Amino acid sequence: RRALAVSLHRAAAFRAVEPGHRFAGDASGLHQHGRTPAAGAPTATGQRLNPSDRAALVGMLADQIRSCWNVPVSSKPPVLPQVRVALNADGSLGGTPVLINASGDATFRALADSGMRAIRQCAPFRIPARFSATYGDWRSIVVQLNPDD
Repeated sequence: RRALAVSLHRAAAFRAVEPGHRFAGDASGLHQHGRTPAAGAPTATGQRLNPSDRAALVGMLADQIRSCWNVPVSSKPPVLPQVRVALNADGSLGGTPVLINASGDATFRALADSGMRAIRQCAPFRIPARFSATYGDWRSIVVQLNPDD
């Protein structure tokens, strides 16, 4: 199984997943960064995901992306691609996936391109209705693409 780190972020602010963390079937690859949303931001208030629901949603999203991802390389680049994905409440993409880090390494570029293609192909993501009240917590996710099993 390919490893994916998925991180949920409030839309009012954004920061990438911390280096060295990855999704491994539990919530260890998920990070919620504390911050105060900007005044008037649409996600400044609302319900937050509890740890159990957060782990469940991360697992669902990672599994869906993993099922669409054809890894084109057999080696791991020195820097893993991280992709920011904006989601609508219905699981469709809220915009084009954005690569948020960079490397001149050809393996990095191949992984980034294939990962962003997989994200576009997998959309819309199946997100159970029970998560609709916490949409502000998962409207922006970061996926770290790791070719390791």
